Amino acid sequence: MFNKKSGIELIISEFIQENLYNVSKLKKNLGNGRLGRMINNMFNTVFNVIGRMQRASEEIRYLTNTIKANSSETRIASNQIASAMDQIAASTQNEARLSQELMNQINIVNDTSNVILKKSQYGADTTGQLKEKVKTTQNVLTELTEQINQLGMANRETANTMNELVDLTKRITEFVNVITDIAKKTNLLSLNAAIEAARAGEAGRSFTVVANEIRGLANQTESAVKQIEELSIAIQMGAQNSTNQINHSIATMETNIIKTDETNKTFSDLKQDIDNMIEVINEISGLTKKQIEQLSSSVQTAELITSAIQESATEIEEITSSIQQEDTAIEEIDNSIGKLDKLANELFNITYNYTSEKYLTDLSQKNISAAVNILQKLIEEPGIMEMNKNNHKKVVYSYYEKHKDIISTLLTLDSKGNVLAITSDTNVSNFVFREWFQKAIEGEIFCSRPYITVATNDVNVTVSAPIKDRAGNIIGVVAANVLI
Repeated sequence: MFNKKSGIELIISEFIQENLYNVSKLKKNLGNGRLGRMINNMFNTVFNVIGRMQRASEEIRYLTNTIKANSSETRIASNQIASAMDQIAASTQNEARLSQELMNQINIVNDTSNVILKKSQYGADTTGQLKEKVKTTQNVLTELTEQINQLGMANRETANTMNELVDLTKRITEFVNVITDIAKKTNLLSLNAAIEAARAGEAGRSFTVVANEIRGLANQTESAVKQIEELSIAIQMGAQNSTNQINHSIATMETNIIKTDETNKTFSDLKQDIDNMIEVINEISGLTKKQIEQLSSSVQTAELITSAIQESATEIEEITSSIQQEDTAIEEIDNSIGKLDKLANELFNITYNYTSEKYLTDLSQKNISAAVNILQKLIEEPGIMEMNKNNHKKVVYSYYEKHKDIISTLLTLDSKGNVLAITSDTNVSNFVFREWFQKAIEGEIFCSRPYITVATNDVNVTVSAPIKDRAGNIIGVVAANVLI
C-alpha cells in the first residue's frame, strides 16, 4: 500500500491532468481511514457530477437536434402554406376580375334588352293601327278570305332557357321572322286588293286608297321589324359573349326557364293574322321584361360574389401576415436552439476531456472487443428476438453473471429506447438520447467514447448492437457498459 499523502497528491495530480482513468483506480487504494474515505467520497461526487454533466450534454444535444428537425419541418410546412396562400390570392384576384367582367356584360345585355322592349312596344302600336285599318276593309276582303286563310301561320316550338341568353335571342329572332312574314303577306294582300279594286273600276277606287294605306302600314311594320332584327342580332352576339363568361366563371348559375305555349293556328282572315302578330309582339315584350328582371337578380348575385371574394382576399392577407409572424418566431427559436446547441457542445467537449480515449489501455481494447463478441451472441438468443420482458431479464442476467468481469451493466431496449431489461439500478428508463442507441437502431454495431456512468461512478465505454427479428427488421437494441 502506498503512502496516503503521496497517494492523495498523485490522485490530485492525475485529476488536474484530466486523467480520470487513473483517478478511478487510485481512489480505490486510499484505504478505510477517515481521510481516505473523505477523499474517496469527494471524488465519487466529482465523478457523479461529471457523469451527470456528460449525460445532460447528450440529452440537450439530442433535444436540440430533434427541435431543429421539427423546426425545419415546420418551416417547410409554413412555406408551403404561404405558397398556397399566394396561389389562392392570385386566384381570388382573377375571380374578382371575372366577376366584374360578368357584371359589365350583364349590364350591356340589360341595356340592349331595354332597347328591344321599346322597339317591341313601338311595333305593337304600329300593328294596332294596322288592325284598325283592316277593320274598315273587312267587308271588301270577304271574297279574299279563302286565299288569306291559305296563308296561315306555321307551327313553332318555344322552349326558352332564361339563363342561356343565346337561346332567348334566337326565339326573339323567330318572332321577328314571323312579323316580317306577316308584313310581307299584308303587303301582298294589299297589292292584290288594289288590283281587284282597279278591276272594279270607279266603284273600286275607294278600296284602292285603303289598300295603299295598308301597304304603307305594312312597309312601316317591315321597317320596324328590320330594326328589331338588327337589334336581335346585336343582343345575340352580346348574349353569346355573356354566356361564355357565365359558363367560365359561374358553373352553378341557375338557368332561368320561361315556358311559352306552342302556337299552331290556321288564320281564317287577315284580322286573325294581325291579332296573332300583336300577340307575338306582346310576348316578345313580356319575355324581355322577364329577362330584365332576371338580369337584375344576376347583378345582385354577382355583387354578392364580388363581396365574398373581397372578404376572402382580406382573410388571406391576415393568414399570410400570421404565417410571416410564425416564420419570424421560428427563426428566433432556431437562433435560440443554435445558441443552446453551441453551449451543449462546449459542455460535451469539456466533460469528455476528462475521459479521453488516449488513456485507453490494451486491456481496455481487449475488453471492448470481448464485449462486442458477447453482444453478437446475445442478439442471436431466441429469448431476445421475441422482445418479451420476462425472457429478456432471464437471458440478460444469465449473460451478465457469466461476463461481469468485463461488463459492468448489460441492458436491452425496444425500438423507442425504452428499457426492457437492465442489470444495474438506475432511474433512467429511456436511452433514446444516447449516441450508442441512435447508431445501433440505425443498424450499426457501435462503441461509444469513454464516459462516466452515473450508475457506478466509473469510467466506461458502451458497446451496442441492433436486435433484429427473423425477417431482418430492427426491433430493438442491446448494450453493455464495458469495464476499462
